[in-house]
Amino acid sequence: MAGLTASGFTAKTASEILTDVEAAQKAALGADLDVSPEQPLGQINGILAAKLREEWEVMQALYAARDPRYATGAALDGVAAITGTTRRGPRAGSVRLGLTIAGGATVPAGSRAAAPGSPLVEWRTVASVTNQGADTAVFEVLAEQVVPGTLANPAAIVSTIMTPVTGWTAVTSLAPALPGAPAETDPQLRRRREQELHGAGASTLGAMEAALLRVPLVTDVTVFENPGDRHDLDGRPPHSIEALVLGGDDGAVALALWQAKAAGIQSWGNTPMVVADVAGKNRSVRFSRPIDRAVYVSATVVVDSASGLSDAAIKAAILAEFAGLKIGADVRRAALERAALNLAGITDVLALKIGTTAPGVSSANVSVGPQERAVSDAGRIEVNRA
Repeated sequence: MAGLTASGFTAKTASEILTDVEAAQKAALGADLDVSPEQPLGQINGILAAKLREEWEVMQALYAARDPRYATGAALDGVAAITGTTRRGPRAGSVRLGLTIAGGATVPAGSRAAAPGSPLVEWRTVASVTNQGADTAVFEVLAEQVVPGTLANPAAIVSTIMTPVTGWTAVTSLAPALPGAPAETDPQLRRRREQELHGAGASTLGAMEAALLRVPLVTDVTVFENPGDRHDLDGRPPHSIEALVLGGDDGAVALALWQAKAAGIQSWGNTPMVVADVAGKNRSVRFSRPIDRAVYVSATVVVDSASGLSDAAIKAAILAEFAGLKIGADVRRAALERAALNLAGITDVLALKIGTTAPGVSSANVSVGPQERAVSDAGRIEVNRA
C-alpha cells in the first residue's frame, strides 16, 4: 500500500498514479470515457501522472531525510549533526621538500612542484624560503597538496618545478608524501557517526575505532580482538587487539591507540611504534596498515567526439571510485562502470573488466581480504574507445 504506513513510506509509481487518475475520471464522466494513450485525454493523463510522481518522490525524500540510514547529502549532514558528527571536507596531504636555491634568491610561499608523470598532483610550499648566503644551498620546506585527495603513489619523487622562480634550480622530496583525503562520502559519514556514538564507551572496540578516527587524516579504522587464551587463526596473541588503520601519521595513530586501549591488553599489528605515556615512560604499541591489493581495469567505452573527453579524465573518474573504497571492500565491476557512465561525454560502456593482473581481467568482481585495500593507478587502467 502506497503512502505512510506503520512499516514506513512507499511512494506511488507513475503507473499506479495513472490508474487512479483514469478511475476517478471514469467514475465522474462515465465508464466508457476513452483514456487510451492515443487520445488527447490519455496524453494529458500521462503528463499529469509524471508530474504527480515527482511530488511522491519529494515526499519519499523528505521521509528518508529523517533517517541516517537513508538520508543523503545535506539531509544526512543535518541528521548526523544532531549527535555531534559533522562531515569532513577534503584534506590536503603534505610532503617535505628540499629546495635548491641560489645565493640571495627567494622561493615564495605557494610555489609549486610535482612528480614526473603526475602533473595533476601538484604541491605548493606553505612558507617562503630565502637563501641568505652567497652559495647555492638546499633548504627544507613543508608543502601541501594543491587539490586535496588521495595519492596513487605517495613515494613518487617530487622533482619537477611547476612555478619557475629565479634562483630556484631544483626540488626533491625528502620522504614519502602523507596523502590527504577527498571529502567524506555519505557511506563514510554514516559509518563514522555510528562509530562515534559507540565511542561513548570505555575501551570497547567501538570506542577505540572512534578515538582513532579522530586522528588527523585517518579515513578508515577496523579493530579486531582475540579474547581467547591462544593465538587465533590470524596470528593475534591471546587477549590482544589489532587496529587496522588507513591514513594518519604513525606516531599520532600509535598514541591514540595507547590512550584508548584497556590496560593489560596487548596491541598487535604490522607497524611497531614507541610512544610516551602521560608519565613520560616509553610504551610499545603495534597496529596494522592495510595491505594494498592492486587491481587492473580494462574499459571499452563509446565517447561523444564533440565532448573532447580525454583518456586521463576517464581514468580519473574510475580512480575516484577506488578512493572511496573502505578496507576489505570488494571491487565491484558495476560500480566502476557506473562511475564511467556518469562522466559527461561517455555515451556507453561496452565492456568493463577487472582483475589482479592485466592478463587476468574479467567481468567478475574482485574479492578483497578483511585486511586488504583495493588500489589502482592510471598505469593499471586501460581505456579502449569503440
